[in-house]
Amino acid sequence: MSSEADRLKVAQWILDKNLTWIAAADSKVGFIVGVNTAMLGGLAAAVSKATHLTAWPTVFLLLATGAETVAILCAATAVLPRVDGPKRSFVFFGKIAEFDRAEYQERIRRCSDSDLLDDIAAQIHRNAEIATHKHGLVRKALWWSFLSGLPWIVAVAMLVKP
Repeated sequence: MSSEADRLKVAQWILDKNLTWIAAADSKVGFIVGVNTAMLGGLAAAVSKATHLTAWPTVFLLLATGAETVAILCAATAVLPRVDGPKRSFVFFGKIAEFDRAEYQERIRRCSDSDLLDDIAAQIHRNAEIATHKHGLVRKALWWSFLSGLPWIVAVAMLVKP
């Protein structure tokens, strides 16, 4: 890159991409929670239709319920706000809000391209950490969802058999 202004444009583009990755992880949570909630509802309906609850259906019921619950917890944890950021920032909303409007306006007027580039670089790194953490939790939630499938099928089949 030839100039500080060019580096600043690239850094802003990278920051936007990181925010897109964070939003992508958050958007998957609704699907995961919805599917697992429906599966829990299906188990509840199957239990209500069961004439008797023996050991094996109970084992599969507990396995499916446990895996679905862990999936929902992982998904819910993924969407928890992570608002810890750099101690001083021109970019991070939590730190900007600590200043009154006039003070922030003055600070942003006085900052150099180099100061802004450093700040955006720190925010990019923090957002990359957040995106990595969120996607890890979403991955775990999906795996727990998949793992719940087989015991769910067996539990429902055993509970609703004529």
